[in-house]
Amino acid sequence: MNDNCEAGARESTAQIETDASPGSVSASNSNDLAEKARQAIHAGRVPSRKPEAVWGGPGSGVDCVICGSRISGDQLGFELEFVPDDGSRQLFTRHVHIPCFAAWENECQTELQREADDGTMGRRDRHTKHERRGR
Repeated sequence: MNDNCEAGARESTAQIETDASPGSVSASNSNDLAEKARQAIHAGRVPSRKPEAVWGGPGSGVDCVICGSRISGDQLGFELEFVPDDGSRQLFTRHVHIPCFAAWENECQTELQREADDGTMGRRDRHTKHERRGR
């Protein structure tokens, strides 16, 4: 993201944090979001790797893949686009609230660190290297 996008995301996150609506983040539920992000990754609902593309904007009424709550038109969210693990070129998308995205991104980093500490290389790393060779 460029600086303007990052600033906008921070402002949007701050606005969502003050709302008492689905997808909002407070100190009391940030651990819950982290757990929901872990569950979504381990259940295969969202990959634990960098998306091919990310778009942001007002919600379109779809459910967040992390928390399961609707991303309404008065909320901001991200649409994440991924290449499937099977190597096909048919992209798929996942929708997330901005705070849910932050929790998911943090869990992805935690998983990468855990793999580095264990000396293992996860599917995400093999997939990423394969994709780079194929381009």
